[in-house]
Amino acid sequence: ELNASGRLDIRVSTSGCIGVCKREPVMTIEAFDQPKVIYGELTAEKARRIFHEHILGGTPISEYVVSYGDEK
Repeated sequence: ELNASGRLDIRVSTSGCIGVCKREPVMTIEAFDQPKVIYGELTAEKARRIFHEHILGGTPISEYVVSYGDEK
């Protein structure tokens, strides 16, 4: 999805434990001037939707959110 988007301003990385193992797999979105959003219990389809609607479109998908900001 990232390659297909042609965007060069998005970085994908891996991380260690964030303390929500029961909600794995998880994805954390960190964008400038916005609170961090952690999504959980992801599937490939959910990850694609998050990429298009949140990362590209700027609209978080509340039904998949585990936490906002630094809360767990």
